[in-house]
Amino acid sequence: MFLYIILSIYYVLCILIELGLKNKNKKINENFWIFILLFPLFFLAAFRSVNVGNDTYNYFRSFNLISQESLFSSTVSRLEIGYVFLVRFLSKLGLNYLGFQVVVNLFIYYVFGITIKKYSKFYSVSAFVFFNMNMFFQTMNISRAYLAISFLLLSIKYIIDRNFIKFLIFVLIATLFHTSAIVFLIIYPFTYLKWTYKKFLIFIFMSISVSLFFNQIIELFIQITGRYEGYLSSKYFQFEDNIARYFYLLFQLVFFIIGLFSRYYKLNILPIANKSNNGIDSIKKLNINEQSIKINLWFSSTAITLLIAIAGLKATIMSRIGIYFSTLYIIYIPEIINHIKTLKIGKLLTFVILILLLFYFYIIMIYRPNWIGVIPYEFYWNN
Repeated sequence: MFLYIILSIYYVLCILIELGLKNKNKKINENFWIFILLFPLFFLAAFRSVNVGNDTYNYFRSFNLISQESLFSSTVSRLEIGYVFLVRFLSKLGLNYLGFQVVVNLFIYYVFGITIKKYSKFYSVSAFVFFNMNMFFQTMNISRAYLAISFLLLSIKYIIDRNFIKFLIFVLIATLFHTSAIVFLIIYPFTYLKWTYKKFLIFIFMSISVSLFFNQIIELFIQITGRYEGYLSSKYFQFEDNIARYFYLLFQLVFFIIGLFSRYYKLNILPIANKSNNGIDSIKKLNINEQSIKINLWFSSTAITLLIAIAGLKATIMSRIGIYFSTLYIIYIPEIINHIKTLKIGKLLTFVILILLLFYFYIIMIYRPNWIGVIPYEFYWNN
């Protein structure tokens, strides 16, 4: 636990350093800074023992079984075909499980790095969110889901470009590593949505409905996909009455409310310059449209995450679905901080946001230290 507390403090210091550089208008070497932010997490995730993470040992056993199979043969594994093929391909290159784990995490952290560089307005806050919202712990636990998430992050470009076919292709690739990634398709129509208070009321009604009819919705999903029926009788579909679960819901609600009352969602309503002969108008219009899509994307992901968190009170499995949308907090929260700094209470809200993130992290450390099996940490060579 001490190691993770030190890392939490490290990211607070990184925020202060980046903030100081911004205030002095000093340019940051983006690639180097993102490397500094993510490399410690990549190193720990890539070289962890098979005993770190509830699912890691199962991945280790699956690797040993699948690696014995030929490249294009049928498989005894119930894992998705994309993951099975990846195991076979890398094992045929001579990699053992440690090498496989390094390659998988290298891809995951590379994609997160380029996503933060491309879309985040505050790199160290993005890394802070990634760590304190337990995404780091999840990369050491649910690797297949994070391989899927990596492809979903790559699909963001095509959401913004309004290229549904390419977006769909990346989502389908993601499902080859985790079938449940198909739910990410619902984010696309949300980017066309112009939020109003009436739509907020409809959204609240939907959230309550999902909670009330949760069992029926899950049964329908299982019938459609033909997967995950075995989960119904497992702990993942049980109600968990603990402080961490309620705090997680409160956390989602607070960030939704901040986006709502700071009118962040209204930033897509921007004036367009008068037409001119030099084409400036069309360029500004293009930029405004792109900004509108991005804001709808980040804010809508927060709204969907909240809906899933409400349903998650009835079943912990919903947190596995929610990660496809809550991952975008690495962009949304820096965006919110960048937006509210222009408000009179901007500094106070920024402080509250950062403290809330720390508080969430320490609540998990105190009340759920063995939640996903990352404590104690040990390296692969210490097995």
